Order: sequence, then C-alpha cells, then structure tokens
Amino acid sequence: MSPEDISPLIGYPGPYFAVALVLLIAAIALIPRPRLRRRRRSDPAAPSELRFAPSFDSEVAHLRERYAAGETDVRALHLAAADIARRYGSNVSGDNLRALTLAQLHARADAHELAPVIAVVEMSERPSFDVHPDVAAERTLTALSEMLGGGGQ
Repeated sequence: MSPEDISPLIGYPGPYFAVALVLLIAAIALIPRPRLRRRRRSDPAAPSELRFAPSFDSEVAHLRERYAAGETDVRALHLAAADIARRYGSNVSGDNLRALTLAQLHARADAHELAPVIAVVEMSERPSFDVHPDVAAERTLTALSEMLGGGGQ
C-alpha cells in the first residue's frame, strides 16, 4: 500500500479536540463544590442557643448509669463520650466536627475556643492505660460534664 492510497483525514480532529477540551473544562468548573462554599456562622452559638442542648446532659447521665450498671465497657464509654463531645462542638462552632481527626481539630483557627471539646475528644480517643479503667472512665465523664457545664468556652 502506497502513501497515496491513504486518504487524508476528513474533518481535521484538532478543532474537535479543542472544542471537547473547552467543554470538559467548563463542565468541571460548573460542578458545585460544597467544601469550598460551606456556610459558616459568624459567631459561635451561646450555650442557651444550642440545638438539642438538654439531650447532651441526659446522654451523659445515661452513659454514666450504663457504665455503673456494667452494661457498657470503657471502650464503648470513650467512643460515646467522643461522639457527644464532637456533636456538642459542632453545635458550638457551627461546623461539622464529627469527620475531623484529632490533628485537624488542633489545627483549626478556633481551636482555643474549642479547647474543652478537643480535650474530651483527646481523652476519649487516646485513653491512658496507666490508670485503672474505672478511674479513666470517671475522668472522661467528669471532663465531659465540665465541658457541657462550662459552655464549651
């Protein structure tokens, strides 16, 4: 087969490729990015404005009762305490703290405002094994109660 037998390209693909590339970039630019456009409250909520605030105290009381009755172990208590602290911190800050790691919580610009929340999360997610489990549980529950009573500030 000689080079003359090969037909030239019909409808040169360069312009088609350029149009496809421009359309692809436009489609990517129009995709909504919720992380970039998240709503942030201008200031933290006062403790009286917190959504579901009474349920936090009742959850801590229920958690304390379940641990005292032997229905839950220290590990489950720490997981529940961390969850309560993260939900409370989410209400105070207006951002979802449940998906953040401990390092990300420490790196936040408002970490000083969330110090009690971060302390409870750290105590719950990095428990100390040099004390008796009952003592560790009591420390966690006390810190959680103080966090809720102090308004998180």
